[in-house]
Amino acid sequence: MSSSAEGEAATNDFAIKDVKYHASIPFKSSKSSIAEEKPTIVAKNGGDTVVDVPESQEPASPSENKTGPKAKEKSKVSLKNFGRVLGYATPLDKCIMVLALVFSLGAGAELPLMNIFFGRLATDFTTFSIPGSGFGKTQLETAINRNSLYIFILFIAKFILAYISMFCYRMTGIRVSARIRLAYLTALFKQSVGNVDRLAPGAATDALTTAANTIQIGISDKLSIFGESLALLITAYAVSFSHSWALTLASSSSILFMSVVYAAIVPFWVKGEVAINENLNKASGVAGEVFSAIRTVKSLCAENDARAKYANWIAKAQQRGLKMSPIMAISFAPAYFAIYANMALTFWLGVRWYDQGYISSIGDVVV
Repeated sequence: MSSSAEGEAATNDFAIKDVKYHASIPFKSSKSSIAEEKPTIVAKNGGDTVVDVPESQEPASPSENKTGPKAKEKSKVSLKNFGRVLGYATPLDKCIMVLALVFSLGAGAELPLMNIFFGRLATDFTTFSIPGSGFGKTQLETAINRNSLYIFILFIAKFILAYISMFCYRMTGIRVSARIRLAYLTALFKQSVGNVDRLAPGAATDALTTAANTIQIGISDKLSIFGESLALLITAYAVSFSHSWALTLASSSSILFMSVVYAAIVPFWVKGEVAINENLNKASGVAGEVFSAIRTVKSLCAENDARAKYANWIAKAQQRGLKMSPIMAISFAPAYFAIYANMALTFWLGVRWYDQGYISSIGDVVV
């Protein structure tokens, strides 16, 4: 009797542990199938319950969790992808984007033009400080008032142009991302049930939300910044070469330095971001599984297993984030070093060449 009781207890313990194991890993069935095919009670021995798990709730194989045979292939990034994104814009959206691009170019060209008037102010102060120059207090006040008015007008123009540009880009980004969401859902609903079941729970919504938000931010902010930066670069070089081509080439060394440094840093940063996003997506998939079958998980007492599996992916994402901390710190240092080193080099060479007569006025150095 004792041996038979021990055998029955061992059988019950094994069955209960086996149920917990099945509850802690992905099921084949979808949400509806889990609701229909619930675990059934097959025996009761001494108050202990043995649960029989249906075949549809057996753990899915690793190959079935992939979206296809080429799931791990990396998509090639090309300019065609940007054209595809802008293809969801209507003719009205494209007209608004062109208008916003013009405004962003105008806003970016304002800062180099301000430096021209700063240079004139520096020249006027220098001329006034030279004894016997014939540039008196009245001429200095008149020059200060005139150049200050020009700078103020440029500031107002930059504010208006940048505001209109950001507003147009933001409205267009919202409209385009909304159409992409609709197209994504339409294509998803046209798929067969088997293809949809092969997706991890929450994978489709996570991919849609991430992609749509990225596109919206890219159109709303990045395009405006790109237009302003492009106009700033072109206008700055045009203004600088018109005052001193040699000093312009000397100050351009910072661009070469930053290009080399960030060409070595950015790939590691992108690789780390991709790894973090993958771990977060897997954690979101685990959470989607648990919430879609929360009654089954609760009935099988698998909360701790699900929590541990979710915490595992979050911990991996945290580890990748901690490894990226030095890379993020290193990425800030070269930028500030290049800015201040460029200022020091430009003023040192500018003052030296001004003393030697290669530069006509101190205002050219300021510009």
